[in-house]
Amino acid sequence: MVRTSGKSKSAIAHDRGVSLEALRAWRQQAELDAGERHDGLTSEELAELRRWRREVKMLREEREILVQAAAFFLPSSLGRPTRCREEVRVRRAPEGQLSCDPPVTRLCRVLAVSPSGYWAWWRRVPSRRADANAHLPEHIVRIHSASRATYGAPKL
Repeated sequence: MVRTSGKSKSAIAHDRGVSLEALRAWRQQAELDAGERHDGLTSEELAELRRWRREVKMLREEREILVQAAAFFLPSSLGRPTRCREEVRVRRAPEGQLSCDPPVTRLCRVLAVSPSGYWAWWRRVPSRRADANAHLPEHIVRIHSASRATYGAPKL
């Protein structure tokens, strides 16, 4: 349009309701797509680049999910999970809606868990055994302190 209309670039930009810079960028992109320029990416190449970046972002998020899951499920040196269940749960947003980063559906897909199974686990209250085990470290520290740090793991 800039080439064939005979109008100035600023007049065309004013008629279209766009800035002169936007018109210049559109013209440059049209020249790249037509093969008249070779100093940038064509529209097709830009679309492919966006797809690849989106895929890389998703793969990085999935990798982070797996790293966190491994840290949760792998035993520590004491034979207990290294993180508690509440750290893995979805946090609640201030407005009362559930907020998760990454989304629960992606989390379940990566970990091969059904979303309904995840939500059932999330809503489940801790068992009596889990409650008792939660107080166990405090009890062990108390006994260890009372023995003036002489009792080790076998006696405790």
